Amino acid sequence: MKDKKTGTFTSLEGEEFTITGFTRMMAIRVEEAVKTAWELEEKRPLPKRPTYSVSAEDALGNEEVVYYHTEDTLETEEEKKAWQKYQDLQSELDTRVWKQMMYQAMDCVAVPMKDLKAYVRKYKQDTGLYLPNPEEYESRVKRIYVEHVVLCDSTDEMMRLLTETMQVAGVINDTEASAAMESFRGSQTEQSGEPAQRQDTAEPTGDS
Repeated sequence: MKDKKTGTFTSLEGEEFTITGFTRMMAIRVEEAVKTAWELEEKRPLPKRPTYSVSAEDALGNEEVVYYHTEDTLETEEEKKAWQKYQDLQSELDTRVWKQMMYQAMDCVAVPMKDLKAYVRKYKQDTGLYLPNPEEYESRVKRIYVEHVVLCDSTDEMMRLLTETMQVAGVINDTEASAAMESFRGSQTEQSGEPAQRQDTAEPTGDS
């Protein structure tokens, strides 16, 4: 079996941890799992991008051509409401996928058993509370350790870990990683003030 690519994640405290790559296949599995739960467990249809039709003439006569809406092609109140509903659902789904990917990325951090045992002992000394035996519940204790020690209980650091594990796997480059972080922090691309005309070229038939 081919060895997994590894890299180094440096925490806010300056500690270095070995990480393995978060591969494209791992990302696909997470996305499919979230979509499956959305459809089968919650009984909710996946977001479907709204469309509109335009009459076109060809050698066979009139024909309706279907296009995908963009924010600039909305004209009626009904279209705007349908677009907003789609945007809200897609944003909710995307947020769930990203959150699950961030949790999966935590498994990409290598933590020796001796460090987990030392953490459990220190946690008991500092808080008076017991954590499970890491030899029996390694995954559970490791999750707590990574959240507290590696990520310093920071959601931003969870996202940084995800992007860096993806970089290690070659899924995204530096520019894409920076863009993902900016998007996660809520930055928005400036929109043009002038609405565009409706498309004259049909969109592909797949959802986006």
